Amino acid sequence: MTNFDIAVIGGGLIGCATACYLAEAGASVVLLEGGQINQGASGQNAGSLHFQLEHRLIQNLDVQLRELEFYVGLAKLSIQDWLKIDDILGCDTQMVIHGGLMVAETPDQASLLERKSAIERSQGLSVEMLDGAQVRQLAPYLAGSVVAALHCPDEGHCNPRLLTPAFARKAVTHGTRIMTDTQVSAIERNGSAWTVRLSKSSPGRPASDDAPKDIRCQMILNAAGARSAEVAALANLHVPLFPIGLTMNVTEKVSPVITH
Repeated sequence: MTNFDIAVIGGGLIGCATACYLAEAGASVVLLEGGQINQGASGQNAGSLHFQLEHRLIQNLDVQLRELEFYVGLAKLSIQDWLKIDDILGCDTQMVIHGGLMVAETPDQASLLERKSAIERSQGLSVEMLDGAQVRQLAPYLAGSVVAALHCPDEGHCNPRLLTPAFARKAVTHGTRIMTDTQVSAIERNGSAWTVRLSKSSPGRPASDDAPKDIRCQMILNAAGARSAEVAALANLHVPLFPIGLTMNVTEKVSPVITH
């Protein structure tokens, strides 16, 4: 049995970044990943740095208004950290800030953007409402069906294939132990501590630890992404989580067209 302060389950961006900051603060941390670091959604997304309130968050504004007050505050803190991310990690993550747009194609959608922008501006997020002519002057690649858009100059892009591995490397330098190809098979509460039972995900494939040993820890961070509900169930917790697929198109290499 190996002892740690904190066990992080999941080797994506949230898991690796949190492990890094916890270890930097002096905690003893182990990170458990069923596959390889950045193998899941963290390494297979478009890399957008999206700080505006997302559409799915504003569809029920009246119900979620109190919650959204905290979301905007976190977004502002996030912008400050992203501007320093290369210095924080000591490497080039290909991070750029070139502005982002949320567009409307109907008057109802434009009205929703207006309500959203009022919430964001009241909490200090920099956004500007543009009509159809103004947005096409800024972004001539947009179709004529776009009647309005909300522009946030602080949004941008980062290379997701570089970011998470950089956090993992820094976490290791601060003492985090990373165990890949390691499956969490059971989570048990023993007094004030947790016992995490481990097994190899792929018995025939080399792993970071040939014979994973059960660990004991004071806290567990569930950062398993789409498998978070499955991991929570091991600790007798029900998390009403389900995956939603987002589409990303990959084309042959061409000159840049969409600049936001």
